Amino acid sequence: MTDRPTTEQVCQLLDALYLQGSDEASKYLEQIQKSVFGWEIADVLLKLNRNEHSSHFAACTMKYKIKEHFDEIPVESHNALKESLISNALNMTNSAKSVTMQLGLALADLAIVSPNWTNIVDDFINKFSTDLSCVPFLLTLLTLLPEELMFNDSLQVKQPRWDDCKRLLTDDITKIFHLLVSGCCCCCFVYLLFIVI
Repeated sequence: MTDRPTTEQVCQLLDALYLQGSDEASKYLEQIQKSVFGWEIADVLLKLNRNEHSSHFAACTMKYKIKEHFDEIPVESHNALKESLISNALNMTNSAKSVTMQLGLALADLAIVSPNWTNIVDDFINKFSTDLSCVPFLLTLLTLLPEELMFNDSLQVKQPRWDDCKRLLTDDITKIFHLLVSGCCCCCFVYLLFIVI
């Protein structure tokens, strides 16, 4: 793929895939995911949050790109990618579970593969614990992070980074425990009660 498709073209392809079951659209969307344009297209679609299908495709694309093509992102752009993905997640915490799960996986994987991200748990807590509606997403992130580190063999992580992440998570266990027994856990309980009632 040599030319970047427009956002409208991608949305039309997604409609063709999800509303008409188009195999041709599916193949073209797969090419977009694999192309260098996948990063920008996914970011734009997440910001637009047009509908569940486009947001799910965008979140899956981000997860795929982080897992398979992280080396396409220059080191000096890692922080911008992190901030953009966190911002998108903050705006989508009330989206469909399929979307938030893919976003959570993308963020967890990004935290693991980013060599200079050293305050992972603090960043997640600081960004997602201040708004009650974000707390369930935070708890999901804190669950996905060690799961991805321990069981996702497809992540392209060298041993030193894997060791760093394991140490960082081990060092932050008390923060996570404190979060769970503090008001955040109580807020989460109240939030869950509110949903049930």
